[in-house]
Amino acid sequence: MVIARTDAAASKGLAGAVTRAKPYMEAGADAIFPEALNTAEMFRAFPARIPGASLLANMTEFGKTHSSPPPSSRR
Repeated sequence: MVIARTDAAASKGLAGAVTRAKPYMEAGADAIFPEALNTAEMFRAFPARIPGASLLANMTEFGKTHSSPPPSSRR
C-alpha cells in the first residue's frame, strides 16, 4: 500500500493540498495523508474534491489536526 502525504494545507490551504494530492492518485497512490487539515469543513471538503481516495488522518494532541470523536470523522 502506498500512502502519499501532503503538508500543503499548512502553507497553501485546502486548494494547495488538493492540487498536490491529485497527481499522487493519478500516479497510483492507494491513499492520501493530507496533514494539517484543521477544521471540520476541511475534512468534509477534501474528500469531496478527491473522489474515491482513501484518506489517512493523523489526529494527536501534538499535531495540527485536532482530534475529533470517531462518528464525526467517518465518511
